[in-house]
Amino acid sequence: MEREIIEIRHISILIKEKRIKIGLSQSTLSLIAEVDRSWINRYENHKIERPNLETVMKLLDALQIKLILTQT
Repeated sequence: MEREIIEIRHISILIKEKRIKIGLSQSTLSLIAEVDRSWINRYENHKIERPNLETVMKLLDALQIKLILTQT
């Protein structure tokens, strides 16, 4: 399934939706992605204004979400 992301905050929504869809808790995702659970919680709830791309990529990789960047 492809989805166009227009704003960076939409990535956090996609991550949360996929995590819930496949039945992972934030704690389990934290272990798989090696990212602190509290960071995931803050990120999914839009409390992190400028997330670190490396950390976001760890979550995307753990959830097998492919991020494709294009120039418009």
